[in-house]
Amino acid sequence: MNSQFDSKEFRTVLGHFPTGVVIISGLDAAGKPQGLTIGSFSSISLDPPLVGFFPGLNSKSWPAIAESGAFCVNVLAATQGELCWRFAWLVV
Repeated sequence: MNSQFDSKEFRTVLGHFPTGVVIISGLDAAGKPQGLTIGSFSSISLDPPLVGFFPGLNSKSWPAIAESGAFCVNVLAATQGELCWRFAWLVV
C-alpha cells in the first residue's frame, strides 16, 4: 500500500461519485439574496423534517444565510447544471 496521499487524485476520484446537488438560498442581514451550491445534501428525518448538508469552510454566502435563521433548499433538475456552477463559483 502506498502511504503517500495525493489530494488532487482523491478529489478526481470523488468527483466521479454522483450526489444530489442543491442550491441553498436565503437573505443576509441587509436583505440581499445569497446562495451556494451544496453537493452533500441528505435527508436526516421525516418526523421531524430534518435535512443535513456541509457548506465549505471558505463559503462567504453560508455565514450570511445562517445568521438570518432561515433558508430555502432548491433541488436542481438535470438540466440546471449551469445554475449549479454559477452558485458554486460566484459570490451571489
